[in-house]
Amino acid sequence: MSEDTMKEGLNFRFMLAWLVLVGSGLWLGYWGPLEYRAVKGKPEPQYQLGKCYYYGLGVRRDFSQAARWFGLAAKQGHAKAQNALGVMSLAGTGEPRNYRAALTWFRRAAEQGLPEAQNQLGMLYAQGRGAPQDLKAAELWFSRAANQNCRAAAENLKLLSGTQPTAMPSLTLRNGKSYQTVRVQKVEWDALTISFQPRQGGIGVARLEFADLPEALQHKFGYHPSLAHQFADSSELSAIVVQPL
Repeated sequence: MSEDTMKEGLNFRFMLAWLVLVGSGLWLGYWGPLEYRAVKGKPEPQYQLGKCYYYGLGVRRDFSQAARWFGLAAKQGHAKAQNALGVMSLAGTGEPRNYRAALTWFRRAAEQGLPEAQNQLGMLYAQGRGAPQDLKAAELWFSRAANQNCRAAAENLKLLSGTQPTAMPSLTLRNGKSYQTVRVQKVEWDALTISFQPRQGGIGVARLEFADLPEALQHKFGYHPSLAHQFADSSELSAIVVQPL
């Protein structure tokens, strides 16, 4: 082995050791103050410390410790910590699955306006888990989350609307075109197929793109212009979407 090669090897090992030391120092510099502030009762550090234990970031993964720190923050009204406890209860992470507890934590976070929790709460109502099935409540919470550009809630809202018969005495599109005695027959990823009663009699069928619908119907079916090209195709809209932490 040449002298130059030996020097390069030594330099590489030196740089590697230096990076490890620096990384350890940075982590300790973050972890120490975080743990100190969490112990002092600050909800945001408690939530962040819970995430460290939940994901195993810098510590051994420990769901009981994660639940402990999430719980301390959640009791102080920290919405994301409440949502995290809901996710853990829903999945049965660290302890048996508990839909009632999940519903309680998701509702607390949802009432504070957290869209992820609003979507999860709608999911539980839609599936009848933790409470009797209530599609109106599911639609309400999906709508609130979708109005905050929560993509999962928009997809769930469209799925929910597609499972319920929708009839309207009339429907007027943004361009002014009107249909009478309307019934939604099919909900696709980009449009509705309706049946209607033409003025000359008989039965008509039309396919209407979401972008052409009045705003109230766009909201009902979870359409948002900013998300128009992000929806999953109809083959994927077969189950309520569960979001991770």
